[in-house]
Amino acid sequence: MKIICLIFTLLVSPCNQLNKKSKSEEGIDSEQIANQKKIIQPVSNTQTIELNNDSGLQNADTNIIELKNLKYFLLDIKSYDIDKRELLIVKDKIKKYQIKILTPDEAQGFSVNWIKDIGSGFEISIEYGSRYYFQKDFQFIFENNSFYLRKIITNSFDKNKAGKYKKDTKVLDKPINITNFKIEDYI
Repeated sequence: MKIICLIFTLLVSPCNQLNKKSKSEEGIDSEQIANQKKIIQPVSNTQTIELNNDSGLQNADTNIIELKNLKYFLLDIKSYDIDKRELLIVKDKIKKYQIKILTPDEAQGFSVNWIKDIGSGFEISIEYGSRYYFQKDFQFIFENNSFYLRKIITNSFDKNKAGKYKKDTKVLDKPINITNFKIEDYI
């Protein structure tokens, strides 16, 4: 049995402060900007996680998203050797769940916009399509000791009909356990 050992650095930074208006827009002088930059410098922590390498991912880039309220980590792993990507959900250095992420070969124009913490869980935003474009945001909440797909927000339009934009928000009456979730079922 192969074991993969991931050593990663967590960067903790209040990103919302990075998107504030410029000094000229808010009347802040350069000294205040310099002091603000000191405040938002990232803090680094090193974590080691040992996982069974049952998916064969090697030579991969890994992005780590910490779900602070839930004490889980999301590991977004991209392998360039075999053109494979997956999301591992880890707690206490143990892989709890795994989501296969599609490639552009599997769904035309497929890409991941973001994977982020939403306090009570996390959100995965994807897009795909060519003429008919779709963006879908999948919101997973944590309850009953597991993650459940609770809400799907879909934005879509026909590129040949620029004025035809549609947004649909679907809150699931019966949330779907993450163990039964496959992105390809929603394409």
